[in-house]
Amino acid sequence: MAKHKEQTIKPVLVHEDERPEEGSGETQLGDASWRNLLSGDMTPSLFMTCGILEVGKWRGEKMVTHRHRQSEIYHVLAGEGVVTVAGKEHHVRKGSTLFIPGGYDHGTRNEGERPLKIFYVFAVDSFGEVEYVLPENEL
Repeated sequence: MAKHKEQTIKPVLVHEDERPEEGSGETQLGDASWRNLLSGDMTPSLFMTCGILEVGKWRGEKMVTHRHRQSEIYHVLAGEGVVTVAGKEHHVRKGSTLFIPGGYDHGTRNEGERPLKIFYVFAVDSFGEVEYVLPENEL
């Protein structure tokens, strides 16, 4: 068996409260904040980047429609809401998992009484590789 890069990387353990919150409050992406857990710019990741996204402290608040070339996976940890992908609404709640193909417009709206908390995964080495494109911008 050939030796691969992954054989030289050690396991990494992090906890979300050890990571800084980014995008807190109203940003160009709406009322959303996130914590990158594993990303090649701060941990070994072997082309896997993940973190925790919180959308809205209150019902109706949202993360605006955007896209990026990378596919993404959402897994809902708490709350309930709507994730719109390419114009189609998907109602999500704790335990829901949604695959979002790369290049698809998508946005998220909180429909619960507490923040919508989502674990996200990108198949890239670093979160910095994910370029968010808003509807008024070109890919």
